[in-house]
Amino acid sequence: IHKARDEIEANGVETGNWRVDERDGKKYQVFFVVAPDGLCYYFHQPIENAG
Repeated sequence: IHKARDEIEANGVETGNWRVDERDGKKYQVFFVVAPDGLCYYFHQPIENAG
């Protein structure tokens, strides 16, 4: 997810709301991109438990 965000930002696209979401007891690192046409894209990746 970090590489995806870095690549998107390197191409001049603004990302927002970098955060951790929790659904069904699982955590996800997420961020959003708003396209020029106003559509909002949600990128997410599960956060693996350490150990």
